[in-house]
Amino acid sequence: MSRNTRMSHGLLAALLLALAAPAGAAATAPLGPGDAAPTLALPGAEDAPIDLAAFRGEVVLLNFWASWCAPCLEEMPLLQDLHARKSGEGLSVLAVNLDRKRRPAQGVIDHLGLTLPMAFDAEGAFVSLYAPAALPASFLVGPDGAIRAVYEGALDAEQVAAIEETARALLQGEAP
Repeated sequence: MSRNTRMSHGLLAALLLALAAPAGAAATAPLGPGDAAPTLALPGAEDAPIDLAAFRGEVVLLNFWASWCAPCLEEMPLLQDLHARKSGEGLSVLAVNLDRKRRPAQGVIDHLGLTLPMAFDAEGAFVSLYAPAALPASFLVGPDGAIRAVYEGALDAEQVAAIEETARALLQGEAP
């Protein structure tokens, strides 16, 4: 996919994200490195609640995505692979779907065979705390609950390798 096509998809995702914001939601400044990562219990698979706070002590790549976001779907296999390889080593991926209805998201999950932890934010309450400018958006959260990096747009293999290196350093108590 060309850079212009990715940019067009990114702009479309930003517009759709803005339109999907809850009615009356106040504009929030986006969170960045050094900010505390907000937590909120959201329904997961089988409606069992998933809360970012349960991952404290691990490095978490928190990813916001939607079934209608083409760049989100492009990066999902990389996220699944990262989770499969590193979840037992202290690096987890937590995907938060923003679709208003679960059926389209479940179709993607089933089609791609995703097994990484998945939460559903149909009302947009959780994503509004982070206020990403576009989708997909990923926030790397350290073991202490602080945001260490923010990635807007689809992650590529080079970025995933950098995330792994940062996670390794954080888990060893080194400043990345």
